[in-house]
Amino acid sequence: MVQIHRRVHERHPELDAGDVEAAWENYRFAAVRVPGEQEMRTGYDPHGRYIEMVGVLLADGVWLIYHAMTPPSKKTLKEIESARRRGY
Repeated sequence: MVQIHRRVHERHPELDAGDVEAAWENYRFAAVRVPGEQEMRTGYDPHGRYIEMVGVLLADGVWLIYHAMTPPSKKTLKEIESARRRGY
């Protein structure tokens, strides 16, 4: 299950909840920031846009996505590449 924080759409009106949810669930790469608690992911939405997202795992097992933007920043791509090299 995924829940999208309302701030995501307020800051990035071009992204709707369905776009972010699809990209989160079908992510291409991920970096675990806090194991079992926080992840950064990149993925493509149904429109082919590459999106960066950050979410936290809530106590009820739902991922709360509190940050999403397109395209992913260089900093995000670097963090994910570093995590991939470390095996996360």
